[in-house]
Amino acid sequence: MAARAHAFRKLERFPITWSHVIDKESLKIKIVEQVLIEKVYQLFRNLLLGPQPGF
Repeated sequence: MAARAHAFRKLERFPITWSHVIDKESLKIKIVEQVLIEKVYQLFRNLLLGPQPGF
């Protein structure tokens, strides 16, 4: 129990914005990941179906 209280006191030293920055960075990574996945899908669709008219 004492170790848990000690760990909690260490966490208190981090500013509140620290967690917010980590969340924002995580969101950016997820967005980039989704964009890359869509680009890979487009690449494979183009390879399978050939060039589409109008592009």
